Amino acid sequence: MSQAVDQTLLAMKRSGKYLNLGDALVTVNGHLPTLLNEHGLAFRLGKFARFRRKKIVRGEEVVETIDPTERLCRQILHVGKFERSLPTLLGISRGPFIRPSGTLHTRPGFDEETGVYGCFSEADFPAIPETPTHDDCVAAQNLIWSPFTELQLSSMASRTALLCAILTAPIRSAIDKAPVFASLAPDHGALSGC
Repeated sequence: MSQAVDQTLLAMKRSGKYLNLGDALVTVNGHLPTLLNEHGLAFRLGKFARFRRKKIVRGEEVVETIDPTERLCRQILHVGKFERSLPTLLGISRGPFIRPSGTLHTRPGFDEETGVYGCFSEADFPAIPETPTHDDCVAAQNLIWSPFTELQLSSMASRTALLCAILTAPIRSAIDKAPVFASLAPDHGALSGC
């Protein structure tokens, strides 16, 4: 590969915004991965990197700023994911999550350990203490139950099953298999037999 391709791939890797998704090259835009073609890649590269070319003007060497070339973009798109050496996107999370190691991922952006891209704002979630106190746990429990204050559950087993269903989503990436949850609600607005 050319030096320009190598340097561009290094800059792409450092930016943390470009990922492999299979053999495709993507960037995460909003909450979805955006597949990049030559034009999309040229547009995004032109926004975060400066490309220069030397040329002779009136007998003197001049360096001019240029857009990324089509050839450069084609080369980046057509080399395999292994030659690109970019991280591989395995999933997207809309909030903090627990890694299989049991640690928390609480920052937006790509998580090297899991391959998951965090698409969220830290401001949208309460801070999660490293070593929660009893009061922190009570506050978290109250926050979890706050959307369900008007829900009448038929038993403690129903309440427990609902809590398990609620907590499965944020820990899903940390467990190999997840349970299935079903509920019976024969009457409108009723939830029983969770």
